[in-house]
Amino acid sequence: MGAKGEFMSANLAWFEAMAIVGRVFTAGEQKAGWPPALKPAQIGRLQRPCASTDETGWRFAVALVNAIDAACTAGEIEHSTATEHIRKELLRTWLMGEPAPPRTYRLIPYEVKLITAQAFANWLAAQQIEPSQHIRAWFAANGISVPEVPKAAPVQGMAAAQGEAAPVQPAAAPRRIVKREVLVKELKGEWLTIVSDLKQAANNGLKAAAHNGHAWNIEAARRWAEEHGKLVDPNEQVAPVKELEKALRWQSTTHKCA
Repeated sequence: MGAKGEFMSANLAWFEAMAIVGRVFTAGEQKAGWPPALKPAQIGRLQRPCASTDETGWRFAVALVNAIDAACTAGEIEHSTATEHIRKELLRTWLMGEPAPPRTYRLIPYEVKLITAQAFANWLAAQQIEPSQHIRAWFAANGISVPEVPKAAPVQGMAAAQGEAAPVQPAAAPRRIVKREVLVKELKGEWLTIVSDLKQAANNGLKAAAHNGHAWNIEAARRWAEEHGKLVDPNEQVAPVKELEKALRWQSTTHKCA
């Protein structure tokens, strides 16, 4: 009964997590359940889940992902790496009146970081951050006990006790509305498929999520890209970027007739 109850609880926790942040997991990953290791973007979404309309929540989630990635680079979080692939269709050309040739694809490799539950638990404890409900479920599925994080005294109470003014919270950054060219220029380094995604914006949901009828909301566009697993680390993707740009140029000339 106990073992069965634990299994059902962990299973339910996984489905609840996927209902909120499933877009950063592949179909295969969603079917597999809680894994021993996750990618920084997946951990960031599980630790700081938020609605797609919550811009402040998204900023905090992105900040956490950047912090995790920086900690991995600095050696503060133990991690491993793996190679994944982006599948891109190659150019097809044929003469008018001839049947179209079969579709062919090219796999473009890129490297991802993988962080175990124990490694992330150690880093959270060092940062004095409480794990979220979903991260706790991930820890539990991997047999990781969560160390207690000491509660910090309220900032306002501390300031009042010391006769100091409470710190002023910074205002949220304003939305940035930009033209298509600016959007591509600023995000193409981490969003490798931005050009092709913009071409299909009316069909893939990008236009509805980030276009106001005249220009693009750059934060909303980047959020859409992250939700759909489009973002990569530009500092680690130099070779794949070149390969992908070449593939996209080939795609732009599909159905060319001789």
